[in-house]
Amino acid sequence: MFIRRDILMQLGGFHANLGMKGKKKGYGEETNFLIRMRATVRNAVIYYDPKVFIYHLVGPEKFKPLNIISAHFVRGSQYYNLLGDDNSSRALPALRAILIQILNMTKSLTWDILWRDRQAYPFCYNYFYERTAIFIFGFGYQVKRLRASKKFFLNICPGI
Repeated sequence: MFIRRDILMQLGGFHANLGMKGKKKGYGEETNFLIRMRATVRNAVIYYDPKVFIYHLVGPEKFKPLNIISAHFVRGSQYYNLLGDDNSSRALPALRAILIQILNMTKSLTWDILWRDRQAYPFCYNYFYERTAIFIFGFGYQVKRLRASKKFFLNICPGI
């Protein structure tokens, strides 16, 4: 990401409460910045060039399956914080979305993985990573949405 210094200074930089902190996972600082920029900077222009890339050193622990699952879940949860939801007071849509995601992910990890395109996904692990990430992200988002529904939790756990 390349940002003009004057815009970065005008918006106060990236929010320190978002993003990684030591071993604690965190995401959304770039998205938050772009949302704020769009809302405040008149005629802001954002370019995307798929030919631009950066080499990024990533530790081997980040490629372990449980770390990958956890990262996608946290990313979904944090995007709920960024984007919010007008229906956060209703728990039923979140529960319904979680159930649908469980059914779709079950299908994806059973039937679909057996009949996957073996050119695109030569190994089950490739398929798992690329195809289930969206479900895990969705779980994080919907769980956060469900937790935001105070009425739901007060009904099943009075005293919270």
